[in-house]
Amino acid sequence: AGASLEEVMSRLPENEAHLRSLLQLTAAIRAAPRPEASAVFNHNNVVYDFLQTQAPKRRRPFLPDLRRAWAAPRLALSGLAVAALVVLAVVWFVALGSQIQPANALVLAEARGQIEGTTPDGVAWQPLHAGAPLAAGQRLRSGPGATAVLHFADGSRLHLAADSELSIVTLEQDRAGTLVVELLQRVGYTRHQVTPLRSADAVYVIHTPSGRAEVRGTTFSVDVAADGHAYFAVDEGEVTVTADDTAVAIAAGFTTGTQTGRAPAPPVRYFRSQGELLRLEPTLWQIDEMLIYVTEETILSGAFTIGDLVQASGRILPNGRWQADSIRAAIDAERQAAFAGPLQAMTPHLWLVDGVSVTVTEATQRPSDLSINDLVRVVYTHDGDGRRLALQIELLEPAANANQPARPSLAFEPDELEASGCETSYVLIGLLANSGEPPQDAAAGVELGYTLLTGAQFVNGVSIDPPGLATIAAGESVAFSVQVDLSAAWLAARPETEVKLRVYIAAETNRPGQHPTQLTITLVQTCDPSTRIPTATPTPRQPATPPPTPGGDDCTGVSPHPEALRLARIYGVPYAEIMGWFCAGFGFGEIDLAYGLSQETGTAVADIFAMRRQGLGWGEIMQALGLLPAPPPTPPAGPPATPPAPSVTPPGPPATLPTPSVTPPGPPATLPGPPTGLPPGPTNTPGATPDPSATPEPTPDPDDGPPIVPPAPSMTPPGPPAKLPGPPATPPGGRP
Repeated sequence: AGASLEEVMSRLPENEAHLRSLLQLTAAIRAAPRPEASAVFNHNNVVYDFLQTQAPKRRRPFLPDLRRAWAAPRLALSGLAVAALVVLAVVWFVALGSQIQPANALVLAEARGQIEGTTPDGVAWQPLHAGAPLAAGQRLRSGPGATAVLHFADGSRLHLAADSELSIVTLEQDRAGTLVVELLQRVGYTRHQVTPLRSADAVYVIHTPSGRAEVRGTTFSVDVAADGHAYFAVDEGEVTVTADDTAVAIAAGFTTGTQTGRAPAPPVRYFRSQGELLRLEPTLWQIDEMLIYVTEETILSGAFTIGDLVQASGRILPNGRWQADSIRAAIDAERQAAFAGPLQAMTPHLWLVDGVSVTVTEATQRPSDLSINDLVRVVYTHDGDGRRLALQIELLEPAANANQPARPSLAFEPDELEASGCETSYVLIGLLANSGEPPQDAAAGVELGYTLLTGAQFVNGVSIDPPGLATIAAGESVAFSVQVDLSAAWLAARPETEVKLRVYIAAETNRPGQHPTQLTITLVQTCDPSTRIPTATPTPRQPATPPPTPGGDDCTGVSPHPEALRLARIYGVPYAEIMGWFCAGFGFGEIDLAYGLSQETGTAVADIFAMRRQGLGWGEIMQALGLLPAPPPTPPAGPPATPPAPSVTPPGPPATLPTPSVTPPGPPATLPGPPTGLPPGPTNTPGATPDPSATPEPTPDPDDGPPIVPPAPSMTPPGPPAKLPGPPATPPGGRP
């Protein structure tokens, strides 16, 4: 139990005094250094070299001449003695070699707490200590709070967590170092770091009551519940999981589950978070700043209280929730988390991965060729300011599954819908079609989302029915409805006012990352001005920086929300302000990016979100803010005045010249360009006659043109957004 010899001797009863010498001898033996494997191999080499040196001298088989033997008894006796020694040496060499291999193939390198193992016959349990050799047929188990680390001869490592049990089914190693390992994990958690197997004959297999995992060299974990269902998660490499005669390849960053009599579940992205338990509710736990959802199937290893250092691992659902497959005491003191997801944005210091923002520094290990939409795995910890500090970001490759993975191809048909009228509620019907190859390209776990582009001040709510679809078979089209509820201010707005929103695929199990297909919905107000109810003042204009509380500050069911508290503390703003942006439809990762860009460029957060509402990606927003050098090649220096001016502003170059003079400083100093009055105008009304008195404007296509152009067309019609960027004054010649 870890007690010292002196302590044991002091507690020894007087009638057991005869055991003192045996205890001292036992302690001395345990304290003696163990022989290294190299020493044994040296002995083997000595015997082998001796046999090799003797072999050339025996040019012909030794045939004793009995007559000479009787004549020379000393020679005969010496020859027999040498032969006997050689035979004994060979026997010793073979016997010792066969005994030492299994003992050195696996060793208990570290043991903390109560670690027990059986004798090789698997019957009697006995305490195990660091340095103990392990062999086939033995079983290991760890007590509460205990952990162990096992080392294989080829450098592979196995971490055994508390309350776990493992059986060594097969453990073989030949002289070339080839290992054949088969383990049976009955219950508990193990983490494996398997050295790439050098031979086709090498084997590393983990059996569980409901399935098995086979690897060639990778880092992965196995979690087995008391009822036998198991979870397999992969950090590096690839693992083949087999259950019910069905094999599934699991790539790095993904996890699957097995149950008795069922095929493995489809792989989904996984997370592992280790930190302090700060909130403990029946279905919602908080570990550091992350909210972890707990279900009836979550494996809870032990009882936990607030303040415990715990490890949670599980799957990332299509709606972005982190759902725990298991929660147990932390294996070590490192408060790290890891998760996989699509890379959505890269600012100079903040990256957005699957809605989670992480700080990237020069010390962050990452490939140099990452790009948006790449599937990556992030390992992060926390710095002193509460930020998520990325330690490593690695590119993930899809699994080479034996069964070709589904590759559905989804598209909205049509990709634009429009409705006009004088109502406060509109319902539009859309179609989502899967043009994949039947039958294997079925889409699974599809969820729809939306974002408001223009006229957000008139929108009370948007609902999509159904919001998600379990499956869409290849060649199938599924109908859905979008209901937009508007406020009374919509009816009082000027005619031709628009509300524009975009419906997109928020998640799909078979295809992580963003989908290019989108559905744009436009609502046009056509109320007769003569029938409108008069108001004391015209349609109220919103301030340049509207208060970010369109959805209140409690729209998550979790109050206070830990992520909002973290961001409020980092950026020194009220908690309600952060929650206001979140309830308006922006994710916490986006809020983090917006405030980070605001600090770096001096741009108002509201102006950044205005560009985001218009449908600009974060890369386009950073280009508009002058943080990325990409825009110059797209709109060459001066083209806003050269190509567009002749076609849009025939009145002459004098009116055109002031425009280029404002354009170059526009993106870095101001925001996307709308406040300067440069891009709008004719873009919204391509068929209108140019007004010579108005500021000349280029006419690039808002969909295909430079990233600075799109904001104005979508924000100008309602009126208030014309002031969104706020800081600049009315530009010379600009429209009201």
